[in-house]
Amino acid sequence: MRLIEVRLPTPRPDELRAFYVEPLGLHHLPLVFERGESATAHFAFNIPENQFAEGKAWLAERVDLVTRDGRDEFHSESWNADCVYFHDPDGNVGELIARHNLINASDVPFGPDSLLELSEVGLPVPDVRRAVDFLESELGLALYKSDGEPPFSAVGDEHGLFIVVSEERPWSHGGLPRIAPLRVKLAGDRGRKLRLPKTPYTLTVVPSDRDA
Repeated sequence: MRLIEVRLPTPRPDELRAFYVEPLGLHHLPLVFERGESATAHFAFNIPENQFAEGKAWLAERVDLVTRDGRDEFHSESWNADCVYFHDPDGNVGELIARHNLINASDVPFGPDSLLELSEVGLPVPDVRRAVDFLESELGLALYKSDGEPPFSAVGDEHGLFIVVSEERPWSHGGLPRIAPLRVKLAGDRGRKLRLPKTPYTLTVVPSDRDA
């Protein structure tokens, strides 16, 4: 799955834009900030799988890294990935993740263009199983990982995942998720617009030969 754009509500859209453009240099960010109540969202960017150390150092020069139990970097055996987290001024949880299953190694010095793609968007929901069933049946997405109580499921693939969580389950690196009117644009086989049941989430599918 390829995630093209996510529109996030925030009471401070100008401040959020400035945060991503100025310290992080992300002028072509696939995040659009619109005025509204804070979403306290989660999203992740894939980075070259061989540049985790460089990516962490680059991020740490610009923002405070999230720490847990005295650590500021995290490895997942089951995901075969290394990741680092940060909070933006609105409390959203951002992540840089090096997925070692992907063939995306680079020898270019790490910079804003090393954030290769938006690879995760969090979707807190009242019923995880129902949401996963909808994503599988309506969008043809596959279940990637699932565990925990309150439940957690990742749906899609390593290029693009919906992180579907119970609204009662805190994000693993800070903040309680809020159900807010996110609007997600993703590439697909045919154009259409869907509403995830029992949520305010709008999913707009764009034919994969164009992004608008």
